[in-house]
Amino acid sequence: MRSLSSSAPHAGGTPHLYDSVSSPDVHRTEGVSPYSQPVARSLEDAVFSDPIHGEAARFCLSRAGSLEGAAVADMGCGEGPVSVLMALAGATVVGVDVAADRLRKAAALADACGVGDRCEFVHARAEQSALPSAAFDAVFSKSALQYMDRGRALEEYVRLLAPGGRLLMVENLARSPVVSAFRGLRKLKARSPKQREYVDSIRGYVTLAELDSLASMFTTTERRTYHLLRTLTIGLHMGANGQWLPRALDSAVASIDSRIFRALPGSEQLAWIVAVAYCGRKETSCARSCRSTSTLPTRPARS
Repeated sequence: MRSLSSSAPHAGGTPHLYDSVSSPDVHRTEGVSPYSQPVARSLEDAVFSDPIHGEAARFCLSRAGSLEGAAVADMGCGEGPVSVLMALAGATVVGVDVAADRLRKAAALADACGVGDRCEFVHARAEQSALPSAAFDAVFSKSALQYMDRGRALEEYVRLLAPGGRLLMVENLARSPVVSAFRGLRKLKARSPKQREYVDSIRGYVTLAELDSLASMFTTTERRTYHLLRTLTIGLHMGANGQWLPRALDSAVASIDSRIFRALPGSEQLAWIVAVAYCGRKETSCARSCRSTSTLPTRPARS
C-alpha cells in the first residue's frame, strides 16, 4: 500500500519542481519503485513545502487512502506535480487543465518520472470535462476554483466520483482581510496586458458555506483552515533564503493560528486557505448526478 501521507519536508527548503528530472539516476530501476527515487522526493518537497498550500495539500492527500490501483481526476492540474505524485503512489491519473502549455509540461514530467503510462492529460474546462460519470475513486483540486464557475465545477467534481469516492480540495477562501486587501490592490495596479489578463481570469473565491453544501452527499467530511495571522508573516518565510529567524517567526505564527482556529471556530471564516476531504460519496447522490449527465461520453476525451 502506498500513500502520500507520511513524507515530511526536507530541511533544505523547497527545490524547483524539475531539479531532479534530468538527473542520470532518475530512471526505472529493476525491482525499485520509482516512488523511492530522487525525483519523487523532489516532487514531494515542491508540493508539501510550499508555504501557502503545502500543509493543506498534505492534509488532503493523507485522506486519499491507498492510491494503489485507484482512478484519480486532478482538476486544474497545471504542470502536473500532484498528478505525477499520485501516479508514483500507484494511481491512474487523468489531469484536466485549460492551458495546453501546462499540459505539455505535465506530460513531460510524467514521462520523465516513468509514469507516463499511468497519466493522461486532457485539454478541457474542469466545469465541462466530458470525463465519464462515476468513474473515479478520487477527485483532487488545488487552487483552481477561483478561475471557474464554482457551482458548475463542484457539480462536475461530484459527478465524476464513483460511489464511496473521495473529493479532496485545497482552495483559496474569500474573506481573509489581509489577502482581500492584497487582491484589491493587485486589481488596481494591474497595468500590463498580462497582469490584466490574470486579474480578469479570477471569477471569485469559494466560501465555507459553499463547501458545507456538499457535505450531505458524503459519509464524512474533514476540514482544516490555514493562515489567519500568518498572512502577515508568510512573506518572511517565502523570502527567507535559508535564514532561520524569519522561518522560525513564521512557524510560530502558524502555530498560533492553529490554536486560534481550534479555540474560535468562527475565525475559520477569515482564513486564507482551506483543505477539505469529503469521503464516501453516497450512492443516492451518485445516481441523481449520473442520471442528469447521461448524455456524456463513456470514455475520457483526449487532447
